[in-house]
Amino acid sequence: MADVKEFLNPKSMLTPGIAGGVTMMISNTLWFQFELPQKWTALTISFLLGLMVVVAKAPAWQRLVF
Repeated sequence: MADVKEFLNPKSMLTPGIAGGVTMMISNTLWFQFELPQKWTALTISFLLGLMVVVAKAPAWQRLVF
């Protein structure tokens, strides 16, 4: 069985799709429930998810490329 660490890592090709789906799910929920501006909420959440790549345990050159 696949390990979660192999599935959600910066090297995985599914990670950008999952990050996009999670970003849209969260931003749509916040827009529907609290009427927050959808595009700015999505941009903020996308930035926070992208920040996880920077703090990932990978070599510095690889983090820079990601």
